Amino acid sequence: MSRSLTRALTSSRASLLRPCQTPATTLPRPLFTPTTHTRSLTVPGQTSLKGKGRNYISPELKRPKGREPTPPPAKSPEELAKGPYVVARTPSVALPVYRKWSAGNTKLTTMVQKITGNKQRLKDDLVRDLQLNEEHVRLNPITNHLEIKGDQLSKIQQWLIQKGF
Repeated sequence: MSRSLTRALTSSRASLLRPCQTPATTLPRPLFTPTTHTRSLTVPGQTSLKGKGRNYISPELKRPKGREPTPPPAKSPEELAKGPYVVARTPSVALPVYRKWSAGNTKLTTMVQKITGNKQRLKDDLVRDLQLNEEHVRLNPITNHLEIKGDQLSKIQQWLIQKGF
């Protein structure tokens, strides 16, 4: 039995190595290939992608890679320490305000980090000055980050710069 199995395997291997006897033009067309294209591969604002590559995005649609530099703090560290709270800068001298996407990129939260001092007072000042809903601003008790519902990044950055941070 094993001898016949070996012989069958070797004969099937040999058939795999032989060139195909049927010309390619007589093979039936696969069922999943469309007969006509119903959609063109163009990006809005661009006529065609010919010669541009598969993942080409036109320059008009690209997001800017950088932001304007954050101005330096208006107050000295001694003046800032006298206040009820301090929002420290990052090592690259940027404000620690970030966007956080969650829930499959459907929920946007703005985060304020590196807070020292009276965090509750910072929350109250933010709500009062930016007219935010009290329920949309949360102080995370574990990380001590301020979480604000929605895209408030530019508002909060401008407010912090105005306050001298």
